[in-house]
Amino acid sequence: MDFSFSSARNRLTAQQQQRLWQFQTPKPHIIPAVVESGPRRGLYNHLRDWYAVIDRRWYQVRMEAGRVVIVDPFNTRRHGPYLQSDDQGNWSLDLQLRLRGGMPPKRRDAIRQQKAQRKQQLEQEWDHFIRSRTETHEGRVIETKSQQETLQKKADIAERLMNLANNNPKSTTADRARMRKAFDAALDEQTRVYKSLIDSRNERNELNIPLDTSTISRLMENTVNNARKSVVLADLDRQALYAAHPNFRLPVDQLIPMVVADPTGYTGFIKDLIVINERQMIALELTDNHLQELFNLGRPGEEAYKRLTKDRPAELTAIALKFSQLHNLKYLSNKDLKQGFIRELDLLLSPLGQQVRTHSELNQLNLSAPDRLAVLDSLLLQYGQVIDGMQGMALVHADKLNMAYFQQTQALLNSLYQDVVLQLAAEVKPVAEAAKKAPKRTLNAPGKPQKKVIKTRKQGVLIGNVKAAGTTLPIEAVEVRFDEADDLSGTYTQHEDAWDDVKIERKPQPELPPDTRALSIVKGDARKRVNELQAVIDRETAYAKVSRYPIEIQESLETEARRFDNLAQELERALSAQPQDQHTAADRKLVTELRTAHTTLKAKGNTLRIERTLQILPTDSHVMYLLEQDAVQLARLGARVALRGDFIQEYAVNHKGGRALWYAHFHYPQLDTPKHQYSVAHLKTKEQRTDSYHSLLARAQSPQEVVDVHRGKITLGLAERFLALAN
Repeated sequence: MDFSFSSARNRLTAQQQQRLWQFQTPKPHIIPAVVESGPRRGLYNHLRDWYAVIDRRWYQVRMEAGRVVIVDPFNTRRHGPYLQSDDQGNWSLDLQLRLRGGMPPKRRDAIRQQKAQRKQQLEQEWDHFIRSRTETHEGRVIETKSQQETLQKKADIAERLMNLANNNPKSTTADRARMRKAFDAALDEQTRVYKSLIDSRNERNELNIPLDTSTISRLMENTVNNARKSVVLADLDRQALYAAHPNFRLPVDQLIPMVVADPTGYTGFIKDLIVINERQMIALELTDNHLQELFNLGRPGEEAYKRLTKDRPAELTAIALKFSQLHNLKYLSNKDLKQGFIRELDLLLSPLGQQVRTHSELNQLNLSAPDRLAVLDSLLLQYGQVIDGMQGMALVHADKLNMAYFQQTQALLNSLYQDVVLQLAAEVKPVAEAAKKAPKRTLNAPGKPQKKVIKTRKQGVLIGNVKAAGTTLPIEAVEVRFDEADDLSGTYTQHEDAWDDVKIERKPQPELPPDTRALSIVKGDARKRVNELQAVIDRETAYAKVSRYPIEIQESLETEARRFDNLAQELERALSAQPQDQHTAADRKLVTELRTAHTTLKAKGNTLRIERTLQILPTDSHVMYLLEQDAVQLARLGARVALRGDFIQEYAVNHKGGRALWYAHFHYPQLDTPKHQYSVAHLKTKEQRTDSYHSLLARAQSPQEVVDVHRGKITLGLAERFLALAN
């Protein structure tokens, strides 16, 4: 039994309330449609996740064994309290403890009655959807159209009025926007009804009133068509927004003065853009999900899938929009532009452009199993490190952040990460009866740009367009582009076993002398910064306790160290502008304190990274880093040992004092198999020592647990360090 959220008085204590609020998630800009029927009535579905609103606060939830439980949005394995619902779809906390066992007769009868009522309700909903009705009123026969006909007529009229406005030269921009909004609202109303019927299919099957596959296929096909129209309407709204604000569409160097001149106008522009992007992302993800379902829905579904995908041009993807949305949210996450903190966010998020494009390509291309695994491993690492860095930023720089938008940025990043986790877990531990995957195009599809998977030296594994030797460069190159606008992001050429970014040589610009503020201002800032040193260390230490990627701790502290170093340089410049006889011992001491703080923070970053790396689950890169830092040593433990199906050679990763920290197991098919011909090699904690890699995978329940086991695999580089100790 879990007592953490139980209450005999049916209300939370202050401590429980604080713990509950830690599970809170940001409210979406566009509130998704609430589920209007079925066991999930009153919940919200948004970007593949489910949400409940409790006391006006939003929480992410998960369905488990027919019950709804609150989960941590950044670690869905961490559970909060269970929820309960009344008959009207109003959700509240379920604070009662229950014994598992048989059901009392009265309770059983009540459930039968509820099922009978629900069955009748679902039958009435379907009848209302498809059947026209005639009624006699005051001697007159009145025909009422079916809900299906009524909604279609409403959408047709709205579309016709929109087209008339578009073709009428007298129509104003506002008129056209209003007509688009009316058509989109009609589509949304129709789609919500379709979706309610589609979502009820499992419940209908359980109650023996199923909808046949042809009906479900038609509903899904109609939903996809509506979603695609909504994407087009949102794009028209975006173009209208751009046309209304040409000053905010300039290149970066010209845009900055415009933003400084009108920050309120730019903020409004970005907020409008976020709403448009959100509309498109919801529609695009709905389209992707239904297309995949249709492909697995028998012959009617396959035929609908073919109609919906035949001769379709290259289309915008939800993942492409997510990168654009990250940059919009990045701007709004910065509390005060004058502090210049947006640069820190930019340094963290901008490199993701090539990763997101690769993620989008991965979802559309048919890759070999090794290439697919390499791309997923790389994306997991790249996304994971940025998420970790964002978490540290929230802990260390909360005072500089608009947390409402910053949390939305985190949630969006987490959705990208979770998509990779799901795909990687499916590759590592395939489901026995997995759904068929819709066909994807090959890397060398006729009439399409040739694609290639490359392992870069600094950006991980990427997918880009091949440029033959002599086209853009004398040797073969691979171009990686930003997804939404297809602008060039980077060009790579191969050197030995990796691909390097081609740097464009530009004419060197004369270096301008750095700005220096008045001496009194610099000294005041320096004293303040020195006084904050311990607080910085304390916040970074708190971050280190939760980090999953310790390199981010070190980089965060090195960023803080540079702030002190830059301030020391500015203070020295300000002092050098003063006559020598005006320099004081206090001034020199202040410079020294800034320099010392710089050194202290860099050293602290290295120390915390090592300490945290020793505390978390072992990975190949973590062990390599600790070896480079001379923080651990490797040892072989005895000879090969026979297991049920193979043999293992065990090694230890020891603390420098000799105490075992982790273990490494190399599996071999035979006792005398050459040491380099192992079948699998993986790292283990002390608790996992007696488990094989395959037994750990078999026990892993969630996708994240599967991925955690997978991340313990040893690559060739580290394997050589262990194998050097073998006979």
